[in-house]
Amino acid sequence: MEDAIVLYPAPGIGHMVSMIVLGKLIHRRYSHRFSVTILLAAGPFDTPATISYIDSISRNNPSISFHHFPYLSVDASSSTGSPVSVFLEFIRLSAVNVRHSLREISKAPTIRAFIIDYFCGSALHVARDLGIRTFHVFTSGAASVSAALFFPTFPTIHNQTQHVFVF
Repeated sequence: MEDAIVLYPAPGIGHMVSMIVLGKLIHRRYSHRFSVTILLAAGPFDTPATISYIDSISRNNPSISFHHFPYLSVDASSSTGSPVSVFLEFIRLSAVNVRHSLREISKAPTIRAFIIDYFCGSALHVARDLGIRTFHVFTSGAASVSAALFFPTFPTIHNQTQHVFVF
């Protein structure tokens, strides 16, 4: 029986497309060793375009399986109300579905890798508890990675310099 690689993109078409392309590349190279399953969280971020894209990929790539979570709604009033906090709360609440899905998938094949979107860090402890090796993927370009890594250092750099940057 072949082993499995499970991918978990953040909600949103951009994150899903990048993760699906990664899944296709893994399958093309290692189809003899690994099955590819992509976990999809269903919720308020789903759009007709996203649903149509997933349906198209499912029809044209039957070797990649999709595991759809039950619909999950997020109470926007319970967070700070910002779209980012609602987005991250949705991902955090999906951890229960991630745990259930990983347990179900691992009943037949062994999950050799769990590849999660950069924003799905709340699933990291789930995989660790289940003993599954986990990798993060940043679905944007190198400049975005650079900015994300730079932002935490900005207050330190700003406090150490007397220069004022004017644009």
